[in-house]
Parts: sequence; C-alpha cells; structure tokens
Amino acid sequence: MFDLSDTWTKIASAVLIAAVTSFVTHKLAISKERRLQTEKHKLEILNKVYTPLYRAFIDKLMKDYGRPFGYLGVDTDLFTELNKIYKQNIFLIDPGLESRIWEIKEHFYQEQIRMDETGDRTPIKGDYDNRLIRYVFYQYNKMRRKLKLPYDKTYFKHHDLYEKFVTGSINYFRGRKALKELKEYRKEKEKETN
Repeated sequence: MFDLSDTWTKIASAVLIAAVTSFVTHKLAISKERRLQTEKHKLEILNKVYTPLYRAFIDKLMKDYGRPFGYLGVDTDLFTELNKIYKQNIFLIDPGLESRIWEIKEHFYQEQIRMDETGDRTPIKGDYDNRLIRYVFYQYNKMRRKLKLPYDKTYFKHHDLYEKFVTGSINYFRGRKALKELKEYRKEKEKETN
C-alpha cells in the first residue's frame, strides 16, 4: 500500500507542476504579446503622427531662423499641414494633442471672422505661447525614449520636475479646496433638511 500512495503522490505532484508551469507560461506569453502590441502601436503613433509633426515644426523653425524673435508661431501653411496630419491619423491622436490642435483651429476660425469683419489682411498666426510645439517635441522624445530609440534628454530635465512638483502641488491644493467646498456644501444641505 505504501508504494501505491507514493505513486499517487508522484502523479499528483507531476500534474500540479505541469498545471502551474502551463499557467505561468500562458501568462508570460500573454504579457509578452501585449507588450509587443503596445510597442507596435506606439511605433505607429510615432511614425504617423509625431514624426511628421516634428518635421513640420523643424521646417518652420528653419524658416523662422534668423528672424529677430525666432519661432513666430503657427502660420497658415503650417496650420494646413498640421490639419492634414490630424485628419489622416485622427484615430492615433491622443487627447492632449487633440485639444491643442483644436485650440489652434478655434484661434484661426476666430481670426478669420475678425478679418472678414474688419477687412484686415494681416497673416494669421497662432501658438504664441508655444504650447503646441512644446507638446509635440516632448511627446516625440517621450515616445522615442519608451521605444528605446535615441532621444533628446533635455526635454525631460525640467519637464519631469515641473510635472512632479509644480503640477502635483497645484493638484494637491485644488483637491483639498474641492474637498473643503464639498464638506461645506454637505453641511449646508444638512441644515436645509433639518
């Protein structure tokens, strides 16, 4: 009887080891496939969205080079190119980039209305605060860093510190203020119901 129990123990342990091994192998294969799909998607975003935008801004910077103020913002030619890239790859555009592009579109729309009303023919410019160009350059280098491609490290020195300390502090205090206002609102509601 001892030999039979020993045999069953060996069989049970072999089945258990096989089940655990297959489970771990399956989980590792799934995580590897997810990582590969994510990298493939990031590479597609880099190639179809950020690289063309980066090149368009570099061309604009080269065109504005030598002018007294350097980069003068988005003009109509650059706006047309940005809009073309946006429309062709709308399914790959992240919300941050989309909101900045819509800000530029709204600015150009409002300026066009103003020009039609006043008869002014001054060329339209946008992105005076450099929000769009900074975002594109940062995201371009961030994608390249995540894909382990060469990137410009200067975009991360101050941006990461800013995001960590300044934005984090602002969000912390906004959250505390919102919580305080919520407590006051609840107290007022309790007084009204009593």
